[in-house]
Amino acid sequence: MIDIMSDGSHFKFQKGDFLAVKGVEKVKQHIITALNTFYSDWHLDSDKGFDLANGLRNLSLLETDIRRQILEVENVISLRNFRLVLDDAELSVKVYAVVQTEFGVVEVTQSLRNQN
Repeated sequence: MIDIMSDGSHFKFQKGDFLAVKGVEKVKQHIITALNTFYSDWHLDSDKGFDLANGLRNLSLLETDIRRQILEVENVISLRNFRLVLDDAELSVKVYAVVQTEFGVVEVTQSLRNQN
């Protein structure tokens, strides 16, 4: 299956046409989208996402929620490696994950910061 390539907030174009992404890169894009979905952001499913603000007070809860977000992405099989790094000054978390997908292994590095 093919998806439209995105940089997280904008679709990518070339010569006036959408760029496509498939396989492991498609799964990576879906993981990044899932990691940037905060609790109640998605109007079609208000239970989707994780609560970064409360998670910063309870890192084990945040880790569980972020792992769940990744593992719920279609075509993800397992997490091979996973690490969170907290930045107290910025009130942000950096996620490092090595993910086994149906198409191969993908590495994801994503900074998460509460926008509220």
